[in-house]
Parts: sequence; structure tokens; C-alpha cells
Amino acid sequence: MLDRSFENVERFFMLNAKRILTPAEKVDALKLLEMQRHAQLMFTSCGWFFDEITGLEATQILQLLTGPCIWQKHLLRKIWQCLCGETFTGPE
Repeated sequence: MLDRSFENVERFFMLNAKRILTPAEKVDALKLLEMQRHAQLMFTSCGWFFDEITGLEATQILQLLTGPCIWQKHLLRKIWQCLCGETFTGPE
């Protein structure tokens, strides 16, 4: 979703959600969508063919990779909470 205006986001959830979502659920859904977008961008074919790790292509790919890695921790904690009904207290 490139246009993240309030109206567009609300219209997206109205058309695609199976039920009315809480504000926290909307935030989680948007984070998951953004994680998927970054994952797709990370696998652009031209990005992985580089000779210099400090070059533009490599730098962009590595920056795109960090987004999903950061959000993955949040997602795993949410899944744990949904499955077990308790807050995750394991290692960071």
C-alpha cells in the first residue's frame, strides 16, 4: 500500500478485513504487510549481483533485509501470545 493516508488505510481494511479490527490489530496488519513488501523487494534479481559490498545495490538490499528481521521478532512474540495465551518471557 503506497498511499498510507488514513482514508486509504481505512478503505483497505473495510474492503479486505473479515471483521472490524481494533486499532492495535490494524497496526499489526500494516506491519505484516510492510514486512512482506520488504521481503519481496529484498529478492529483486539485480540486487544480489554486485561486485562491491559497499556499492549502491548491496547497500539497498541489506537495508531492505533489516526491516523484516526487526519485525520478525515482534511477529513471533504475537504468535506465541495467541497460541499460549501468555506473554513471551524467553530470551531477547
